[in-house]
Amino acid sequence: MPTVVVLDISASLLRPADPSDPETTRQDVAQRGVLHLLQWLERWQKMEPICLVTMSSTCRILVPFETDHKALRTALYDIALEDTASVTTGLNTAISLLQEQFGTDAPGCQVVLVVDGAPCFTQLEQLEKLTSMLPRAVVFHIIAMGTESELQHCDPYKALTARSKGSFTNVRVPQDAGAYKGAFAGLAARFYQPWRGNLVCGHLQTPVMLYPDPNLGLDLGGMGAQDPSVGHSAEPEAAGGGVLAIRGFVSNEMFVLGSGQILPQTPVLRRHVVLPDMR
Repeated sequence: MPTVVVLDISASLLRPADPSDPETTRQDVAQRGVLHLLQWLERWQKMEPICLVTMSSTCRILVPFETDHKALRTALYDIALEDTASVTTGLNTAISLLQEQFGTDAPGCQVVLVVDGAPCFTQLEQLEKLTSMLPRAVVFHIIAMGTESELQHCDPYKALTARSKGSFTNVRVPQDAGAYKGAFAGLAARFYQPWRGNLVCGHLQTPVMLYPDPNLGLDLGGMGAQDPSVGHSAEPEAAGGGVLAIRGFVSNEMFVLGSGQILPQTPVLRRHVVLPDMR
């Protein structure tokens, strides 16, 4: 489940997260939240490729798709704040990166957008147009931080994440600043877990795990609208409990060797890693 984390680095993040603690800025709170997500993935999804991108009026790739979490953590705390953030630029950059690496539809991929406040008025029309053009196979999540008044105009964010069956979470500062890490923990526990079930071939069956979860991005009875900061656990609770039946096998003649890889000649809807479930 490749992921692009897009981090707002606008100058507004220099403001204190809590007036009673001027030493702790909104940037500090945002960095702690992303760090918590990285630590969770390092523990439970070590092979999860993560790309870290900063977003201001332009975007910069700090770390390309990487499983070296040490490099990601180092880059996270070596960021200089810049001018106003452009959410549409950040989303377009994330989509381009995923499509270059994983194909036009980029199935099973996710984007986590960490922003300060609601989108500005000048970006509303662009954001609305972009939402209708986003690849449906990519799941988008947005975590917005701000005061009560700053977060009153986040409907475009909610519409964007709802369309992709992702999650939107607003964290009000200063009252919810301590729960910011919890928002990321809930996101990780719900969207970054394998599917567990039985692989069946005739009379033979064995428990397996699938990465990514084949249900990712699907409408499962409104689950996409839930608040990921509520009810999360310290350990992942994998979805599944179903059956993956083998209907047949693809002939070797259907594959070609190219660029050092074995490539299918037939259309591929999704690719998953299948591993034995050793629980």
